[in-house]
Amino acid sequence: MLRLPHRKILPLAAFGTLMLAAVPVNVAFLRMEDGTLSGVDVSAQRLLSGKVTGDLTARYNDASPFKDFGIDLFGSISFLVFKEARIGTQIGREGVLFSDEEFESDTGSRARIAAVIADVRAVHSILASRGITLIVAPVPLKIDVEAEFLPGGFGVPGEVATRHAAVMAALAQAGVPAADIRASLMAGREQAALGHSRTARFEIVEGAPQTHEGDLKKFVRLLPALAHLGPRNDEVVPVTARAAAEASGDTSGGESLFGDAAIPVVLVGTSYSADATFGFEAQLKAALGSDVLNLAEAGKGPLAPMQAFLSGDVLKQSPPELVIWEMPVRFLDDADLAGQLRVAR
Repeated sequence: MLRLPHRKILPLAAFGTLMLAAVPVNVAFLRMEDGTLSGVDVSAQRLLSGKVTGDLTARYNDASPFKDFGIDLFGSISFLVFKEARIGTQIGREGVLFSDEEFESDTGSRARIAAVIADVRAVHSILASRGITLIVAPVPLKIDVEAEFLPGGFGVPGEVATRHAAVMAALAQAGVPAADIRASLMAGREQAALGHSRTARFEIVEGAPQTHEGDLKKFVRLLPALAHLGPRNDEVVPVTARAAAEASGDTSGGESLFGDAAIPVVLVGTSYSADATFGFEAQLKAALGSDVLNLAEAGKGPLAPMQAFLSGDVLKQSPPELVIWEMPVRFLDDADLAGQLRVAR
């Protein structure tokens, strides 16, 4: 009778288990559906273009019951042992996450940013011709306002380090008013509390603290049992703007900086403005003493929402007096922004 050393039994058992588990995976993968291989179009054109390989790989991964476990396992090892996240993210001090996009810069960066500023100037001219004021609100880079948490050995490229200041200077040279959000953020970080905004028409009301999982956390995959060892979620205090008259029971309302216009302020921008978690719309209402029509869109970048506003019914039928355009500085070096705005120069 063949006897195996005890030290070989466990590896063989594990290997046998994996082989048995792989049977249904391969059956599902090779199953023919509607005349195609596992639902994948294997026409000659797609074979020659190389697209079939990617489709088959994706289908095989979807059929594998070990895919998520494997990703979480190797993600846990990378994070806990080597302090590394998945490609696209850097882990800084105290577990602060940074996107690789913010470090990117090349010899064409300044030209691409200048092209976006030219688009902004064109929008400013269009709105000014209709008596509408445009204020641009450039959102600074995270590696700029939280530089002390950068990973050891990481330096910020010179163009990136001065990008916010360069954008502000370019906007000023173009005659476009801009709000220095960076200065406000840096000042706010040095205060224990920012206080509460209140005008005659609106006041800020805070909700219960909530945890907010940032977009970069998806780049740190951990086994469920080890999730508590990963980067912490942010704690945010959601805020809303309540009409002061509503709070006091006064139905006469207060005075607005913009007179009797229904909604004289339009907010255009990215998810920073669209997501109520960040409270930008609410803070604007309280600061301006006016209602704000929020036309910001998540996942569209800074230019597409402005294009939608310029060609939409709001501008045609009930033009505002003020447009606030929030745009993250990190997007301005994106070559894909070219041509998104179709405006007269």
